[in-house]
Amino acid sequence: MDEQNNRFLVSLLSCSVHAFRFGHWGSMFRFSKHRLCCGAPRLRLPAAGEGSLGAFSFQGGFQMSTLNGNRIELSFVEEKDAPALLKLERSNKDFFRLYSGTKNDQFYTLEAQEVRIAGAMKQREQDQGYHLLIRPRGASEVIGTIALSGVARGSLQSAWLGYMLDREHNGKGLMTEAVQLIVPYAFGELDLHRLEAGVMPHNEGSIRVLTKAGFQKEGLARKNVRINGRWEDHVTLAIVREEPEEGQQSAED
Repeated sequence: MDEQNNRFLVSLLSCSVHAFRFGHWGSMFRFSKHRLCCGAPRLRLPAAGEGSLGAFSFQGGFQMSTLNGNRIELSFVEEKDAPALLKLERSNKDFFRLYSGTKNDQFYTLEAQEVRIAGAMKQREQDQGYHLLIRPRGASEVIGTIALSGVARGSLQSAWLGYMLDREHNGKGLMTEAVQLIVPYAFGELDLHRLEAGVMPHNEGSIRVLTKAGFQKEGLARKNVRINGRWEDHVTLAIVREEPEEGQQSAED
């Protein structure tokens, strides 16, 4: 086990990693041969006291426990999180409805949140989606959610990035930090090739978060999501992990 840990740490420290706001959620690291294109900023490994990629276990491969940033931490949603998730949704009901699909009153009950979490956990088991909660480091309060959903394997290796943040914590750079934590996880442990996000054109703050992280605008999806009773346009943004040319990879191997 120690030898396996050592091999992982050596490979992680020797690699170069490049490193994001949208939506609502309803293998080993192999960074050394991959980098993000689309002008993504370089994401160096954090120094002591600056945060880390989180804690990992070696049960069935590298399984994330937490992703730790400077001010926040991300962890997979669990059954026990239902009351905290319900509090987040209730306190931000009017705010979240500006950016997410319409929800009925039943959604704002503990039972509905428990069902929601059970679905999220099942998606993770089936490699269909990865739903995480955002907390201030060392705190139990849930201040947001971030998710990789619609995971497609095979010739696509892609997912959609979505997130929501408590209104009182907006504008502090916390979502930028959350996205910068989850993207290396998506391109590393999950071995995804492409991430997409959709943002309403007037949500300039969210677009800035994505473009600063290397996402590029790819087009406009017209009236594709019903939000707060209206069909809204969404700007589609994406970032891809640049793969080595097939011939180059064979030469390296």
